[in-house]
Amino acid sequence: MKSIVQVAALFTLLFIAPGGCRPETGDAYLDDADYADETNSQPDPGPSVSSEILTKPLALRVHVGDTVILPCNVSNSENVLIAWYKDRDVIYFGDNPYTAEPDRIKLEGNGSLVVNDFKQSDESDNYKCIITDTNEKISHSVRIYVPPATPTTAATHTGKLIVKPGEYTVVQRPNTNVTLSCFADWEPKPKLITWSFQGKRLTSDEFPPDGSNYTVRNVAMETIGLYQCLAGNKVGKINVLIKHAPRVEVEHKRIHAAVGTESEIKCTVHAYPMAEVVWIRNGMKITNGKNKSRIPISALEANYTLAISRTMEDDFGNYTCRATNKMGTANATVELTGTPAEAKFYGLDSAPDKVTPILKWIVNSHAPILEYELNYRQRGEDTWKTVTPKVTEAASGTPYILEYPLEGVEQGSYETVLYARNQYGWSPRDSKIHEFWSGESVSGGETARHQFLVFSRLLILAASLHVYTTYL
Repeated sequence: MKSIVQVAALFTLLFIAPGGCRPETGDAYLDDADYADETNSQPDPGPSVSSEILTKPLALRVHVGDTVILPCNVSNSENVLIAWYKDRDVIYFGDNPYTAEPDRIKLEGNGSLVVNDFKQSDESDNYKCIITDTNEKISHSVRIYVPPATPTTAATHTGKLIVKPGEYTVVQRPNTNVTLSCFADWEPKPKLITWSFQGKRLTSDEFPPDGSNYTVRNVAMETIGLYQCLAGNKVGKINVLIKHAPRVEVEHKRIHAAVGTESEIKCTVHAYPMAEVVWIRNGMKITNGKNKSRIPISALEANYTLAISRTMEDDFGNYTCRATNKMGTANATVELTGTPAEAKFYGLDSAPDKVTPILKWIVNSHAPILEYELNYRQRGEDTWKTVTPKVTEAASGTPYILEYPLEGVEQGSYETVLYARNQYGWSPRDSKIHEFWSGESVSGGETARHQFLVFSRLLILAASLHVYTTYL
């Protein structure tokens, strides 16, 4: 009986006495300091202060592979939302990345944009930092430095570099091997011949010590292209091709354009034998005819471009890039539209009541947005609920921002999607569905700390019970 009383006393000490586990408040566990009235510690926000960009525009010349830092020092930056653009493309909106390479292109806490391992495609005269509230902006120019040409010191040879099977080598069937050879017909012979594929050097363990030949094994679409051998100051070229039906690719299946501006519709065609490529709209082939000056068609290697110099409302519609050769036909379609782009969900805040979620969206639209349709539902439900947030006018050249408090929703996990309409119609109905949490939640740190405290006390209790039951 004495041991039972002692165990009960120990349990009371661990779980009821001060310093033990606290009672729950909502979903969060509070420590001693959290019991204080938080409203007493809130500072007076004081009068609002305007923000401005203090950084001056820069014109930089850099080398490929450099780390480039583009500053954007904004006074009172905590009061505004800052966005970075490269030409017309959003890179960062607030802290949210819209670049395809967020690990390489990063936003620093001071507002600077950092581009690591700078590439040719990163060049631009229009890296813009914008205060979205006032549309104040600066632009930086970043170009790759091209050093002046210097005379070569490599030894010259009058002989030829002979390549076999030939400059154009056609493989009849996939998954077969083809050996490429490279011979120097001058003396003394070069000690080493090196090889590259599509501009990337191949390692020496893939060809014999003298580099005289290289075998492409199991030829496939990924291994066809330009192979080069380098001996002394001479380069031999062998294009490895495989007979196949066309493959047509488009970078963007939907292009949102503005009336009066230039629009470019592009496709890339891979085919051998070379394909005949045409653009089709409304079942009719587009030619360089009477509209040649306004809608010229151009081709550069495998890239085909349909350029519309002054986009009209009648130009909106579907454009099909069709490629045909003896092996078959393929096509891809691009929609040119004036409707708003897909709305992007970029953040979630809580209202002052700490329960009502505030959903944050960004929408690009060249024409004024006329209305929104915000759909949401609790996860597991089939039926969407719909609200129509008020449209707030956006500054010229900047995206629309919607911050909407979703009142009256119960705590739980939800799905949401936003559509926007301008004079040309609604944004895509196949827009991505986003998830958010409504209600107070426990942060990762608080959860881990609480679990550690409970687990520690349970271990102590278990050890104490073992002692009492063993020795008493």
